[in-house]
Amino acid sequence: MFTHRWLNITAALSVLGIGVTLVLYFADSRELLGVPLWEKPMKFLISAALYAVTFSGLYTFVGKGQRLARWMGNLIAGMLLVELVVIVGLAAIGVTSHFNVTTAFHITMWSIMATAISLVWGATFFLGATLWRSPRMAGDFQLAIRWALGLGLAGMAIAFTMTSPQPQQILPENWVGIAGAHTVGAADGGPGLPFLGWSTEAGDLRVSHFFGLHALQVLPLLVVLLRLFVTRFDAR
Repeated sequence: MFTHRWLNITAALSVLGIGVTLVLYFADSRELLGVPLWEKPMKFLISAALYAVTFSGLYTFVGKGQRLARWMGNLIAGMLLVELVVIVGLAAIGVTSHFNVTTAFHITMWSIMATAISLVWGATFFLGATLWRSPRMAGDFQLAIRWALGLGLAGMAIAFTMTSPQPQQILPENWVGIAGAHTVGAADGGPGLPFLGWSTEAGDLRVSHFFGLHALQVLPLLVVLLRLFVTRFDAR
């Protein structure tokens, strides 16, 4: 069922990374911006594992355009790994990865991440196009995939709106080398939900980003569960 080799490799490496960061989460007492140092890398590793597994599974349903889908899957796998290496590497030296423009090195790392995730978005769009009218999917599952792809791409696009410098950040008296934010109506780093970090005092762009992105897993799974329920109900 999960037939894309490089997406499977990316998922496996991400799962391995989750195990390592889970150990470090408890063994390393360092904090960054008020949260455990390894919290962000762990969240991104979990997300990357789910993303890679999802598209490895969806690749099975590609009819026409298999070559394009295979190369887009390769691109997604490679760029996810690039982003993860940057996030984990910067965490290991105790510095932030996102929105950090304090030095030329950090600007370069931030640019690499931004380029990688932009390529993931583009590759997802084109891989999704090969699935849009796939004859290998039943009508209900195809509808779920279409909605999931649309919400997933929209959810990912929300991340691009986080990268614009906030008006207060670019004031000379406030400048600390940070350009961009998750929170709307307050500064990043305030009270938030455990682990997720979503602000509990103001708006937070990560909420729509999360639910849009993970519609890719939830909607297809919902169809599968509904099919099982209907099958068992009819069997009575």
